[in-house]
Amino acid sequence: MTIKTILAITNNPKRRQEPYHIIAEILDEKNLEVAQMVGKNETELVLTDYFIGRIMVQTSRQSGLSIIYTELMDFQGSEVYFNEEKALIGKTYGEIIAAYEDSSVIGLQFADGRVKVNPPMHYEIKAGDKIIAITEDDDTLVLKTDKVTTPSENAIVNQNSGEIVAERILLLGWKAEKSILNPFLIILNRAKV
Repeated sequence: MTIKTILAITNNPKRRQEPYHIIAEILDEKNLEVAQMVGKNETELVLTDYFIGRIMVQTSRQSGLSIIYTELMDFQGSEVYFNEEKALIGKTYGEIIAAYEDSSVIGLQFADGRVKVNPPMHYEIKAGDKIIAITEDDDTLVLKTDKVTTPSENAIVNQNSGEIVAERILLLGWKAEKSILNPFLIILNRAKV
């Protein structure tokens, strides 16, 4: 049904001129390739088993991560907002990450529509770029009125010993295909403890 809907939207004789931005859920990995062919560059496809599986593995490894995901994905508390701020044009991403009063900048949507979470610190903000930030509401995405501060790199401490230790996690009741789970096993085997 999802593939038929994408096909109906993209091949409608009365469709609009501008490209669509369709986000669709794909339940079965076998349908992913067909959905990509039908939707071309106008669709973002979410393979549910893969996505949910990644969240399950990550939340089982990181205490409290499920609370953070819930906080970001529901409509209570803080949410993710996009905002074009002309006052920041010409500044580097490194200079603007602490530029907001009660919000945390996490990335950029470039003028061409591409999105990058945590882009290079030396990237210079251009006209049309939008700041991606976590904030309580769209009216709390406000620039600081005082001078923008730069974080002290001396305050960042690496707690990892650098030693890689394999982890094993058992997911009970998971029905995902073996091919879908393979990336999780690779992630777990490369995990740093």
